[in-house]
Amino acid sequence: GKPTLILITTTWHTREAESYRERYGAKILANRATVSKIGIAVDDAFGDGETFPGGLTAIDMPGTSTGETIFRGEQGGGALIVGDALMNFPPGERGLIMRLIGFHENLDTMPKLFMKDKKLAAESYQKLLDYDFDHILVSHGSPILSGAKEKLRVALEKS
Repeated sequence: GKPTLILITTTWHTREAESYRERYGAKILANRATVSKIGIAVDDAFGDGETFPGGLTAIDMPGTSTGETIFRGEQGGGALIVGDALMNFPPGERGLIMRLIGFHENLDTMPKLFMKDKKLAAESYQKLLDYDFDHILVSHGSPILSGAKEKLRVALEKS
């Protein structure tokens, strides 16, 4: 089939959304907090806890970047689908600039430099552990295909 929805994960993740809307007739949806900031027209807005076709649920990440949203899918033991809130860079895959601004190896949160409120962000990350999931699919780095919840728990203890 063809895509019907384009879900924007954070303010700067619009990329090819408009061309996909044109090509497939898909609707663009963004977190309510980002609608006025993303620079493209959206067809609808969403907030924390809203659900989408395919069993996806939006999880707001207050304190991180404006409107940062993680989507949780129910299939296969549960998966977190992440824009920039979490990253999983294998050792040696970060350049000098990335290391200097705070990108870490392995599973970690977004660099604190980008967080709007570190205390609130820490609460948002801890809230993720309340969900059932075995996978984390990241935009930056390698996916975690098993044992993801425990790996996230360990990563958050280190942050």
